[in-house]
Amino acid sequence: GFHICDDLKRVTFLWGEEDLQINDLDGVFMNSNMSDDLQLHESNIDYIYLDRNIRYADENGMVSPENILTYSLAPNVDEVIIGPNVSKIPPMAFNGADVTRLVIPGNINYVGALALRNLSELRELVIEPSPTNTPLTLEYDESYDETTGPFYLFNSLYDVLETIRLNREIIYDYQPTDEDEGVFSDRRSLEAVALGEQVETISDWMFSEAPKLKSVTIQSALTSIGNYAFYNCPVLNWVTIPSSVTSIGNYAFYNCDALTSVTFPTSLTSIGNSAFENCDGITSVNVPTSVTTMSNNVFKNSDGITSA
Repeated sequence: GFHICDDLKRVTFLWGEEDLQINDLDGVFMNSNMSDDLQLHESNIDYIYLDRNIRYADENGMVSPENILTYSLAPNVDEVIIGPNVSKIPPMAFNGADVTRLVIPGNINYVGALALRNLSELRELVIEPSPTNTPLTLEYDESYDETTGPFYLFNSLYDVLETIRLNREIIYDYQPTDEDEGVFSDRRSLEAVALGEQVETISDWMFSEAPKLKSVTIQSALTSIGNYAFYNCPVLNWVTIPSSVTSIGNYAFYNCDALTSVTFPTSLTSIGNSAFENCDGITSVNVPTSVTTMSNNVFKNSDGITSA
């Protein structure tokens, strides 16, 4: 197709009623040494405008959504613009791209497994609201034998993501069990999170292990804060729990030392085990009478509390 097009810098996939099928991906955009079929080199493409759903057919004609853009396009791509006619991002699509800002528009309803991993240059992530209030589904495929989160970085020391603007509900098919598996967990440079009106839940481990996270802005649609949601975010000093929240999970704010006060809404009915354990900065709390379930050790080792 576009084999050894060294000067090709920009690729635009325009809208079409049917999915665009790419055949034999390795030979479409790759630059390869013809004397050695095993020596493949990345393309020089640095810009992609994607306004059409794409699928891939291998050398046997078998259609698969995997590896659509990754190895042939993504390694040097620093700008990705997704148009209004795309509804899905295929698995592995932008794994390893050099994109610095990524906007996932509201028309995207599905992101395939491992599509957005290893974005080591990403500084800002914006997930826009859905015009139909449809959640964004992040696929987990057990065949990849990966239990890390969908935005996982192979080496978190290179993480530069500073801001997340999440404006719609996320459905992740895997139930995380530790800090490497949350949707946005283990982000070493994350400083600010803003959650929009379509976000109803903060899932388990979602923003855990974020050592630079200082502020979280939450709008009024949120109903639950999951287990370990902000686990070990030691400089988190400002979070507003809106009046719509009914439950706070186990260890939700564990080891959030910089929190100085917590005001619970009267909608709250349950607080999980050790939800605010090791929060030494908290000096006052106000637990409303609406709370009917208050588990063990909610404020354990939060020794700064002087009034409740």
